[in-house]
Amino acid sequence: MLTVVADCPVDRAVEQARALQPDLVLLDLGRQADAALDTLLSLIYLPRAPRVAMLATEEDGDLLNRALRHGAVGYLRRNAPSGLLLDAVRVLTSGGTVVFPQLRSAAPAVAPEPPDRQVPARLNAREREILVCLGEGLSNADIAERLYLRPATVKDYVSELLAKLGVRNRTQAAVLAERYGLLRAHAAA
Repeated sequence: MLTVVADCPVDRAVEQARALQPDLVLLDLGRQADAALDTLLSLIYLPRAPRVAMLATEEDGDLLNRALRHGAVGYLRRNAPSGLLLDAVRVLTSGGTVVFPQLRSAAPAVAPEPPDRQVPARLNAREREILVCLGEGLSNADIAERLYLRPATVKDYVSELLAKLGVRNRTQAAVLAERYGLLRAHAAA
């Protein structure tokens, strides 16, 4: 059974998602495409992140690509028949991905990339090592042991790293480490 738990403007979506913890959020791109994409990023970094699909009225391949790169799991036509939208929501809530066919043709074939590829480039080698450790779920004591640092030094690095990445906690940093492919690169090394 599907239940709609809220209907709100884009600028209140994160607040509502925190409070209601929905499984799926449909973000209307409308005239606020940039705001909706920023909201998408905020939603996917919540501790209990919902799946997010975008609703659009126009075929915009660039916008579709940006949404998918930023973590959207669907891109739907707002004016699609209600039965088709309902089917799409069912697929999305069961873990699938939906991009309506007429929109798919508007999108250039580009592999999804993590949001803001520049973030890892801004990190120094030690910060990257610590981000990998956070991605592996290591505690400060474990990181200190692995990198031959004092636990207090690791704590300082972690605080600075969270601020530099613009995330609130270790879990969000770990998600970024995975999205940037740092864990795969570290495992292959």
